[in-house]
Amino acid sequence: MDNSSSISVFVSRQGIFHKFFQKAKEKSLPQLIYLATLKVFDYLTLLRYRIQYPNLKLGSGVTIRGKFSVKGKGKVEIGNNCYFISFDKNSNTIYVEDFSACLTIGDNCFFNGTSFLIEGEGQVEVGEHCYFNGTTVKAIDFIEFKRHCLVSDALLVDTDFHSIQINRRDPKVHAKTKPICIDENAWIGSQSMILKGVTIGKNSVIGARAVVRQSVPDNVVVIGNPQQIVKELDTTVLPYEFPKVAEAVPID
Repeated sequence: MDNSSSISVFVSRQGIFHKFFQKAKEKSLPQLIYLATLKVFDYLTLLRYRIQYPNLKLGSGVTIRGKFSVKGKGKVEIGNNCYFISFDKNSNTIYVEDFSACLTIGDNCFFNGTSFLIEGEGQVEVGEHCYFNGTTVKAIDFIEFKRHCLVSDALLVDTDFHSIQINRRDPKVHAKTKPICIDENAWIGSQSMILKGVTIGKNSVIGARAVVRQSVPDNVVVIGNPQQIVKELDTTVLPYEFPKVAEAVPID
């Protein structure tokens, strides 16, 4: 066997190299240079954020492009293959005020111009395959997004921030807080508001500009202020199942 044959056999037996060479064959030289430059840029960006924010834990395959910031003393854990991007003036902002505050994000999530503001001992948990576009999340207690949620430029707050009583400026008077839960595969529409103590049921849809003060059952569409159920969803249709990470198509 000559040298060229030996090299071919070696490459074919090494999965990672084989995959690289197969992908390289499909690209032109300018495309390969562009992709290589992009990969180096992404690597240096993640390295910068790891050094700049010691309380930030990044999983493998995380991509950050555009404006991104982490502030505060709390803990931030971002899962594998998450994608953060920001256009124009929209920035992905994470503020975890105190040492007890925490933001946990599952695998394969997407964020565009999203803000998490977590004060005191607040906790926010995001399940896998969630999609956020211009969302603002403000937590003092606990807000949970289960897997496969779609959240537009909505506002979610688990507190009144100030007491509604007349003596609200008294330091001894505290605002009420209650946890929020967004269940699996729910869709929160544009400019809607989800208030403290609310649970949004599985697969349910919150229409644009709705104000949700009471919990919503599974498989319904809610609109308006005050909120009202206007439709029940077809439960014979099964939710989309995302491919496993190993089978997912990487983002170029």
